[in-house]
Order: sequence, then structure tokens, then C-alpha cells
Amino acid sequence: MNRASTPVLVAVAVACFLAALSAVAWRQGRARLVMEARERLRADVLFERDERSDLAQKIRYLESRPRVREASALLGLRPPREDELGLIPLEDS
Repeated sequence: MNRASTPVLVAVAVACFLAALSAVAWRQGRARLVMEARERLRADVLFERDERSDLAQKIRYLESRPRVREASALLGLRPPREDELGLIPLEDS
């Protein structure tokens, strides 16, 4: 090796080292962005599950016997008399 090629080799080695550091920094930055997106999605899923649970509880309450009796009284509903019942024939397919 001659003296003129030594600075070139050092420059190439430094460039390779800096390129490797840049690649690592880019990869870690991308990983951080992906993890943040994952956490946002996880929080959204938890929120939707809580909302679904709340809605299911509200449905159970609204379908409960006391609530149906209260709504029937409010709307003036009563069970049908026997002469008010009618059968609807099924249509042949």
C-alpha cells in the first residue's frame, strides 16, 4: 500500500461507518413510528370495547321487564284481546 491510498481508505471507512449509523437511526425511527401507531390502535380498540360494553348494558336495561312495563304504561299499550289476534298464513316459496 502506498501513502496516497491510506487517506482514501480512511475516508471510505468513515463513510461506511456513517452510512451504517444512518441506517440504524432510520430503522429505529421507523420502529418508533410503528410502535406509536400500534399504541394508538390499541387505545382505539380498548375504547370501542368499552363503548360496546356500555351499549350492551344499556340494551339489557331497556329490554328489562320493569322498563318494558314502564314504557307500555307510558304509551298506553296493553296485551291484545283474543278477538284481536289473527294468524298470518305463510307464503309458499
